Amino acid sequence: MYEAPTLSRQEEMLFVQLWKEMLRPQTSLPQDPGPCLAYFPRWWYNIETEVCTEFIYGGCQGNPNNFQTEGICRVICKKKRKSPTCSVTKSKQLSEHQSFPRPEQSWRCKWKDLGMRD
Repeated sequence: MYEAPTLSRQEEMLFVQLWKEMLRPQTSLPQDPGPCLAYFPRWWYNIETEVCTEFIYGGCQGNPNNFQTEGICRVICKKKRKSPTCSVTKSKQLSEHQSFPRPEQSWRCKWKDLGMRD
């Protein structure tokens, strides 16, 4: 009996990332139900709204922006996440309440792109 090789968590994550990179170009395609008249609920990624939306696929032709579940659509097409980068600035201002001065240091954060479509 054949047993599939097991992958480490790191190998699984790498495989998923490579698979997503291969499929990413399809997310820029428009919704296309195709010319056939079957009734298959499917999901497509709307690049303008950045949301996976349900549509009815006719069962033939169409294009690769066609996912069987919303979850698959979201994993493949998710937008790049941003994370804050923060810097410390000195401040000697008083707060609205004179008895509670603001801390001498305050954090100022900006968002930066992490480079992943989330």
